[in-house]
Amino acid sequence: FFETGSATVAEPSPPVRSTLTPVGSTAQWVAANRALETESADPLYRDPFARTLAGEAGFAMLGAMRAAIGLPMSNAADPYLTIRTRYFDDALLEAVRDGSIRQVVILASGMDTRAFRLEWPEELVLFEIDRDDVFDYKEPMLDRSGHRPRCDRRILRADLTREWTVPLLAAGFDPAQPSAILAEGLVIYLD
Repeated sequence: FFETGSATVAEPSPPVRSTLTPVGSTAQWVAANRALETESADPLYRDPFARTLAGEAGFAMLGAMRAAIGLPMSNAADPYLTIRTRYFDDALLEAVRDGSIRQVVILASGMDTRAFRLEWPEELVLFEIDRDDVFDYKEPMLDRSGHRPRCDRRILRADLTREWTVPLLAAGFDPAQPSAILAEGLVIYLD
């Protein structure tokens, strides 16, 4: 690792082992980017959990991805991932602003912390769906932080390549009610 400014960025090698599956570990890479944006001089958003959730593995993956596409090592966040995060933050909050939408579903939630960091309307139910390995990694860290979600957060341990609608319904999702559903960074992993 090397330090530039206020952020630490990983050298592209050697890779740091993660307890996550390869698909799950991409969430750490995106969290590393959110950490760099949060720590920038004028961030588009703040995610106080991002650095912890990224871990060394997330910064190593960020460095490896930059090296693979020929980008220099930097403490700056990736503009694409940063703008994407801010865009979806704003879109979700706009969707629920008038109170007609009271349930949000985040598919392949990864290291997402929107339940904790965004100002949700009262009575909003937010469903996060991802695989066991992601929640096994993420939940203990969020629990240790002492922070509580700003909505009724319900996690669903499900692989989106298999049946996941039955667990969603069992968790209280009402298909008759308007909903906002986010599929950020997911489609490339589906057949």
